[in-house]
Amino acid sequence: MNYDDQNLTEEELEIENDLENYSSVLNLEDEKEKISNYKFLKPKKAKRKAVNLRLRENDIIRIKQMANREGIPYQTLLTSLIHKIANKDIKLTVS
Repeated sequence: MNYDDQNLTEEELEIENDLENYSSVLNLEDEKEKISNYKFLKPKKAKRKAVNLRLRENDIIRIKQMANREGIPYQTLLTSLIHKIANKDIKLTVS
């Protein structure tokens, strides 16, 4: 680069220094391989299973209204609630 350092701001000097010290990845596939070996960086994908439920029509209408107010699909709302119940994040009382 070799610009006249006297005319560069501190930020520009820092950028110039970063560019001079920048090293590109010569073999992208090798780098991808190295990164993919870090399994701990990859979150485990939870397995999903489809279920069929018979719900009261009025309950579905109210759930859809609640989900609409939250701006999410009603299936997402139900999935979230079931997940919270399963993980005891919500206390369940059955009457």
